[in-house]
Amino acid sequence: MTTECLVNLIQDLTEGIITPADLQRLEAELMQNPEAMQVYLAWMDLDNLLQIETSVRKHARTQVIPMERIIHRQRRKMLRTASLAAAALVIIGLAILALFHIPENPDSSLTFRTSPGTHFTLTHDASDETTPAGMVMKEGSRLSLSQGTVELTFESGVSSIVMAPAEMTLQSGNKLKLNHGSAWFHVPEGAEGFQVSTQDLEIIDLGTEFGVHADPDNYDEVHVLKGKVKVTTKRVRKESAILSLGESRRIDSIGRLKEIPPAPETFLTSLPDTLPYIHWSFDKVENDAFQAQGNHPDLELSSARPKQADLQPLISKGRFGSAVHFTGVKGQQLQTQLPGIAGAEPRSVACWIRTDYAPDKGTDIASLIGWGYCQSDSKDTPENTIWTLKIGLGGYPLIVGGPHYVGTTNLADGQWHHLACVMHPPETKDGPTRHTLYIDGKIESTSTTFNTERTRTLTDHPLSTRVRIGASIHRPDTPPIVFRGDIDEVYLFYGALDEATILNLYQSNRPLVAPNPLSTK
Repeated sequence: MTTECLVNLIQDLTEGIITPADLQRLEAELMQNPEAMQVYLAWMDLDNLLQIETSVRKHARTQVIPMERIIHRQRRKMLRTASLAAAALVIIGLAILALFHIPENPDSSLTFRTSPGTHFTLTHDASDETTPAGMVMKEGSRLSLSQGTVELTFESGVSSIVMAPAEMTLQSGNKLKLNHGSAWFHVPEGAEGFQVSTQDLEIIDLGTEFGVHADPDNYDEVHVLKGKVKVTTKRVRKESAILSLGESRRIDSIGRLKEIPPAPETFLTSLPDTLPYIHWSFDKVENDAFQAQGNHPDLELSSARPKQADLQPLISKGRFGSAVHFTGVKGQQLQTQLPGIAGAEPRSVACWIRTDYAPDKGTDIASLIGWGYCQSDSKDTPENTIWTLKIGLGGYPLIVGGPHYVGTTNLADGQWHHLACVMHPPETKDGPTRHTLYIDGKIESTSTTFNTERTRTLTDHPLSTRVRIGASIHRPDTPPIVFRGDIDEVYLFYGALDEATILNLYQSNRPLVAPNPLSTK
C-alpha cells in the first residue's frame, strides 16, 4: 500500500466516512506493516489535539464567522501533507540504512567432521557464486552419507550426530531438511526454535534434546530425550502435538501421530572413532547369552543365545579368550534380535574360524553368520534378499549375497583362520554389488556362480531372520544347517572396511582407529 493511500484511509477513519471494505484494508496493513502503524499512531495523536482545540473553541462567544470547521479542515490538510513528507523521510531513511546494514548471518552455515571410514558427497547450491572451502555447508548445500557418521555444528550452537545412510540439506541457519537418516540433536539455551523437517514431519525445538528417524520407505519417528518439541505431520490429517521428555511418536499413513515406546538408545550422541560396529567376543556371558560390545545404537538387540541348547557346553578355548563350539546339532545356533544391514548398504564381516569339516553336498553347508529373508530354498531369484558368509563345498569360503563368491583356499584344515568379507555399495542405485574376500589378512581370489547380481537384503519382512551365528538361513519350515567347528571374534561393521583395517583386525583383533578429520571454518 502506498503512503498516500494509507493516509487517505486514516483520514476517512477519523472523519467517520470509511467503508467496511476500506476498514478491513487498513486493519490488515496496520497488522503487517510496522511503519504504517507508526504513521497511524502519529496521526491519531494530532487528531486528538485538534478535537480538544475544537471543543474549546465551541464555547467562545465570537459568533461572527464560524472558523472551527475551516481551521479543522486546514489543519487536516496540513497534517496530511506533513505526514506524507514524514513518511517519505522514513522510507528514504530505511532505504539508506538497508544499504549499510550487515545481516547478522550473511552466510548461514554449519561445519561438520566425520568418523574414520565415512564416505560422503557434499554438493552446494549451483546459484551461489561462492563455494565454501572444506567441510562446510551453506544454505542449499546437500550432504549425503553412504556409510559412517557425521557431527554437525551450527552457528547457533546446535549440534547433531547423523548416522548413515543419510541425506540432508541445510535450508537456513536454523533449519535442516533430513531426507533420510538417524539423527540426534542437542539445542542449547538461546537456540530454541531450531527446526528439523523430514518427508513427513515438521519438528520445532522448544529447548531440548531429541532424535529423528527419517526413512523414505518407512514412517518417520521423533523421540524426545530432554525438554520439549512441537511436531506436526505433513500428511492428510496434519496432526500436531507438543512432546516432552520420554515421549515418542511415529507418523502413520494418513498423518496421525501414533505413540511408540521411547528408544533413546537408537541414536549416537557422540562421534565414534570407527565405523559403527558390533562385536561378539564370546568372552562375556549374562542371562544365558553371549553379550556383544561395540558402538552401534542397536547394541542392546545383539545378545546371542542358543536357540534350543544350553550355552555352557558351547564355550571352548578361542583364538582370543573364549570361542563358541558347534557340533552340527540343531538348536545350537545363536540367535539375536538384531535386524542386520538392509538393502544394498555396505557392510563388512570378520571372524576367526577353526574346522576340519568339508561339506560334500549342498545340504551340509552351514553359515558362519547371516540374516535376511529367504525367498526360496530351491530356486534362484532375481535378487538376493539374504546375506550369509559360509564354509562351502570342500571347505572353501562362500559368500551368498548377489552372485555366490567362492574362495580358493581350503579352510577345513583344523587350524585357526581369519576370514573377512566386505560388500561394497553399488555404483548406481539399481546396479550390481561387489564383494571382496580376505583370508588371514590378504585378499582372496574368488570366482562367482549363479546369475544373481543384485544384493537387496530384506530385513523387515515378517519372515526375515535376524542376525544368526553358526547356522544357515532357510524358509521357516526348513530346519537350519548348523556349523561344525569353532567361531571366535565375530565383527559386524556397518560400512565397507579398507584393506588396512582388515589387516589390523587380523593382527590385533581391533578395528583400526584413526583421528577424526576436522572441519575448517
